Amino acid sequence: ISSEGAIATANTTSGGYYYTTASNTYEDGSGTVFTIPGSFPKGYASFYLMKYEISQNQYVDFLNTLNRTQQGTRVASNISGDTVTNYYVMTTSSSITNSSTIRCPSSGNGFSGPITFTTGSRDSRAANFLSWPDLMAYADWAALRPLTELEFEKAARGPTAPVASEYAWGSTTITACATISGTEDGTETCSTANANVVYGNTTFTGGDAGTGPLRVGIFSTNGSTTRLASGAGYYGNLDLSGNMYERAVTVGNSTGRAFSGTHGDGALSANGNANVDYWPGNAGTNGAGGEVTGGLGCGFRGGSWTSVNTIQRVSHRGSAANGDASRLNYGGGRLARTTP
Repeated sequence: ISSEGAIATANTTSGGYYYTTASNTYEDGSGTVFTIPGSFPKGYASFYLMKYEISQNQYVDFLNTLNRTQQGTRVASNISGDTVTNYYVMTTSSSITNSSTIRCPSSGNGFSGPITFTTGSRDSRAANFLSWPDLMAYADWAALRPLTELEFEKAARGPTAPVASEYAWGSTTITACATISGTEDGTETCSTANANVVYGNTTFTGGDAGTGPLRVGIFSTNGSTTRLASGAGYYGNLDLSGNMYERAVTVGNSTGRAFSGTHGDGALSANGNANVDYWPGNAGTNGAGGEVTGGLGCGFRGGSWTSVNTIQRVSHRGSAANGDASRLNYGGGRLARTTP
């Protein structure tokens, strides 16, 4: 990509962008060429991207600014009553699931005022069980925007030429974390030799044990002086491969390609949804004048703590146009903003 200008797919199977040889169609299923518009953010122009994935504490801080109705939309549990049975609210459970510790009090919540949520001191752990509408509500509230899958690749590779089968740190070397040292209070480290990624549905030794994401940026330590050691993208963004999937706007269908990089405005709908025109998942007519309640136009990039090593590769697009809007144990993400 040499500009932010429009990119047309090739009209032959040989070298055609986003051509699926198994079905002899282009990715959006049309069987015809399509164009990525000039307005779609491609990563050629400068942009800001969160260094870390959204943490559980960041999501709690977000929840604690909302009213009770909005909070009810942004969690999975029923929190309408004074007593909340499933007080681990992102998983509709009364116990921790896959390291998700976001919770509310089990009683004494009243019936109308906002609830105060906490993380049980696991503030720095990556937030999981975020749906696409959850992520978009956070983006709108924070005056940010979703990143695109082309920006994801730019953040990982920078301006350098791609390396075949590379991970976000620019090489094909990968070592999963298996052992945690210390209490998982934000000071813990991974003691597995040469570990630089969380993947493979590992049951950890040490720390809280169990399965799930680890604290954001855990491999970036005083001794991690290289991208390989810290698991960093070209510009220093951490965990672009592994830990949590990056939920990005896809080029694989027309809904995703209609995204032009519009930012949130800091205010949600009365229901607690993002209401930015032409964001993927917007239920309005052709993406205008509605709320983000679905997932069409989004996808998954970069792999997660649940997936095998090949899915952590920068070029892997197996779920790049998968518009699943549900709360998944590997669903988290980070957000972007266009440079003024």
